[in-house]
Amino acid sequence: MPKSMTFAILEGIQGEMQREKLLTLFYEYQTPSARFGDRAINLEKEFGRLRVRFCAIDEQWIVGGALGMSLIGVPAIAHIPSMTTFIPFELMFNHAGKLRHMTGGQAAFPMVLWADMASRTPFQGGQHADAGLESAYARLAGLKVVVPSTPYDAKGLMISAIRDVAPVVFCHYSMPASGPEVPDEPYTVPIGEAVVRTEGTHLTVVAYAPQTTEMLKAITELKKEGISAEFIDRGPWRPWTA
Repeated sequence: MPKSMTFAILEGIQGEMQREKLLTLFYEYQTPSARFGDRAINLEKEFGRLRVRFCAIDEQWIVGGALGMSLIGVPAIAHIPSMTTFIPFELMFNHAGKLRHMTGGQAAFPMVLWADMASRTPFQGGQHADAGLESAYARLAGLKVVVPSTPYDAKGLMISAIRDVAPVVFCHYSMPASGPEVPDEPYTVPIGEAVVRTEGTHLTVVAYAPQTTEMLKAITELKKEGISAEFIDRGPWRPWTA
């Protein structure tokens, strides 16, 4: 059984918290834990509540706390649920993004906004269905935005985001476990580089999580019709190079 998206992300954070002794995670109501076979990750139990901080239902405080720590050079992660991804938008716009942008990238803000995005499963209420806001965050100067499509990319991009001196919005869609096997050891996936999932000569299609699953099915059907399609997974939203 391959590693899930959530386990891969937590494994990346776990390794970085072991490496970087000041790195702090703020979260709301979901205990940061996951299981893979006989392995279990529980960040709060491993690192304690001084570094894995359980917060009240106040996304402004969660993101503001992480942003404040990053302003003094302490790496921080703010994890918020899918129905609240737009609530800290003003903080990311007027503080994290603008301060980074107006200093020409000289000011370091080692912060990750780990935002759960809307589910594509049926029977979701309206408060969950409109949370795909990666394009809104990608319009803000000074921010980097990534949207991983596989557990492998999720772990590598989370580690890259934590180590980056710019504020990064990490958009977490629940995706089926697919793609390359996720190594146990730490590794990075470059922020800003798109990935060619399949090569083709007749046409090029571009998609990103969560459309990648449907796109791969469509490319299989096109192949049956004699059409060779190149598929580029636009994992990073800002910056982005193909």
